[in-house]
Amino acid sequence: MAIDIDRLNERLATLGKSAMGASIEAGLKKDAVRNIQRGKSRQARTDTIIRLANVLQCDVAYLMGDDGGRISPELSGARPDLPRMGWLEVLFEIGAGYRVDARQQIVGEYGPVAESEKYRGRKQWLERVIGNAATKQFQPGDLVHVVDL
Repeated sequence: MAIDIDRLNERLATLGKSAMGASIEAGLKKDAVRNIQRGKSRQARTDTIIRLANVLQCDVAYLMGDDGGRISPELSGARPDLPRMGWLEVLFEIGAGYRVDARQQIVGEYGPVAESEKYRGRKQWLERVIGNAATKQFQPGDLVHVVDL
């Protein structure tokens, strides 16, 4: 998935963070953000984008160039106050041929993904991938945005 480099640079400048500082704060290799800026890393992993969005205090959609994306001045640290910002709750863990049922849903955990305006009025949530999917499209730990149609 491609990160919008202009938005990445804008968030770094606004927050006064260096590329190396943001990389380290996100738990990535020290030159990860610089490699993205220079076009060396064109397709970032989902978990990398989520970590950077958290450090850059924006949601994943914003960082990827979606006009519906949001910037959250309150978003910082591992347990931000996400519900009042319209951020999505992680409801289930899913994997290849496996899904936790509603009695075992995850309560009180939110991910750095805001509700999509495109699906306003429909229930939206996140599901965390556990184990390996057969398609390899998602990696363990990835968050998947789900919309009840």
